[in-house]
Amino acid sequence: MNTKAQITTFVIIGILVVVLAVGIYYLRDKLLDRISPKDIQVPDQAQGVKIFVEECFDETLERAVTLLGQQGGYIELPSDPIHVGPFTNYLSVFGSNRVVYWYYQADNNVKYIQVPTIPSMEQEISTYVTNHLMDCLGTFNEFEGFMIKKGRIKVETDISHSEVISRMTFPLEIAKGDFTFTFPEFYGTLDVPLGDLYTVAKRVYDEQEDDLFFEKKTLDIMNFYEQVPVVGETSDCVPPIWLSENVKTDLRSILRDNILFFRVKGTNYIINKNHNFFEMDAGIDDPAVEANFLFSPLWPFEMRVFPEKDGLLKGKSVTEALGKARGIAESFVCLSTYEFLYDVKYPLLAIFNKNGYTFQFATMVVIDKNKPRTNDDPFLTFEGYDQRFCQGQTDFIVDTVDTNFNNLNNVSVSYQCINHRCPLGISEYGSWRGKVPFCINGVFIAEKEGYHFGKSYLSTNTEGSALVSLEPLTTLNVNVLVNRAGSGRLEKNEKVHIQLEEPDKEYSTFVLYPDQQTIKLIPGNYKVRLLLISPQPDGYEIGEKKITNCFEAPRGAVGGVLGLTEEKCQTVTIPGTTVDELVTGTQEFSFFVTENDLTRNTLTFYVPFHGVIRDVTELAQLTEQQTVLPEFT
Repeated sequence: MNTKAQITTFVIIGILVVVLAVGIYYLRDKLLDRISPKDIQVPDQAQGVKIFVEECFDETLERAVTLLGQQGGYIELPSDPIHVGPFTNYLSVFGSNRVVYWYYQADNNVKYIQVPTIPSMEQEISTYVTNHLMDCLGTFNEFEGFMIKKGRIKVETDISHSEVISRMTFPLEIAKGDFTFTFPEFYGTLDVPLGDLYTVAKRVYDEQEDDLFFEKKTLDIMNFYEQVPVVGETSDCVPPIWLSENVKTDLRSILRDNILFFRVKGTNYIINKNHNFFEMDAGIDDPAVEANFLFSPLWPFEMRVFPEKDGLLKGKSVTEALGKARGIAESFVCLSTYEFLYDVKYPLLAIFNKNGYTFQFATMVVIDKNKPRTNDDPFLTFEGYDQRFCQGQTDFIVDTVDTNFNNLNNVSVSYQCINHRCPLGISEYGSWRGKVPFCINGVFIAEKEGYHFGKSYLSTNTEGSALVSLEPLTTLNVNVLVNRAGSGRLEKNEKVHIQLEEPDKEYSTFVLYPDQQTIKLIPGNYKVRLLLISPQPDGYEIGEKKITNCFEAPRGAVGGVLGLTEEKCQTVTIPGTTVDELVTGTQEFSFFVTENDLTRNTLTFYVPFHGVIRDVTELAQLTEQQTVLPEFT
């Protein structure tokens, strides 16, 4: 073989090895350690500016990561393509606290998924820090004698299992006398398990989509409780009758009380392996994670029942078809039957906590004619649906103030007309100015972090102005005492669910004590519901129950339109289970909160103790004790 050819071959191989090594190192640096904080040497004269910028950077980054976790992986909520009816593409948990649905059905029955990704969340955090950092930095007036020249802010973010790191390119040139220094970049690090909790949340969501766990448990619960008639019989000659609205109210309460017991295997919860009725197995093994699920009757809820007439659900006597012989037959037998078909839609909030950080998302549970929803490939959400409607036509000024009529800046202003909500912009110096859509009897909505949203109802058929007032949210410490013998303190592993609603101001909030020990309130007249949940070391046994449900269902897509039906039967088996927690106290009352009350530090709730109820179906019928109103101290 030619020597030159051999040398050339070895040279080429050597170059390829070097290129491959450099490529591997580069990819490792980009993929495994893309952002690594660097120790930048800063002169003593510039240390004050460095500390100030880093504190603002960390504070803004923390707000971004906290908000992202609260809103289901989003800071800027995705636009709602079909905003009609009670459901939007996010769940209003309380006040201005919104959580994006990862799965939901719009009112036109089109299915949507809105699951964020790690890259999308990184971009959300970076954008928030870029847009809000100057709110903290201001104009650097604190540094007298310094000339400070600010460059353009650019932020990159990395989310790992246990921390969030951001790098901010922010050329900042400072000068004082003969001294000059330019900061090339800054770094911010938060020790929060965002990556871990997102992984857990995604696995729970994937398991739900694969198995429809929440739909199946909802059907089991509906079949178990007598307050929700699905299929059955009674020894009554007069067929039973239910008010549809009462059934709807009862079902809401039943779901609220049962969903509290849903758990995720492998998280911070121990369940008897032989009684796993309330347990979801999503392949998770992280005992440091606490997983909880909530549904509130205050949230949107849809229920349609077939057959229903004039708001009534009516059973049938087995002797109805005998005509004149019916009376003779009823001398020997009295028997009535009922079978109803349900369509139900309601939101469920999944909450995951680890090391003090919370990540949550909402999903919609859908029952379609007594069956779990079909798991089709959902459509993706799309942008710009309302753009033609939201095109501005009329000049308007919107003033944003607090309850003392002080100007509020950085307030998000939008305008809603019927079912269309159009973002307008951010107020500056207490005002927003611009063009708004033409509408009769629309509403301006103003929102700002730390405040309850404000509304002003105005038509925009002519030029004008609106004044929107926002009430500040006051944070109070929460204390709970149980009305029973002893210290009144909660026993080990006991929890209290505290729910407050101010319907006139459209404000509601809840606390799961002792996991949460603060609450945000505004003045008003609240409806309060307290629920004491106590552990049962020996468990409470529920025996297995089988229910066969037969009903007339629409025959296919075309047959359903033509009114054709066919009989379908399904047998629901509710396995035997051990409940490790029971409701041992509950109370509902009204409670008035004044502005003076909110100057105090602590709000103490007094929870009644009823003891252990041995029949799960009687949870909603606990005997009430005398109400002791909460106290401010």
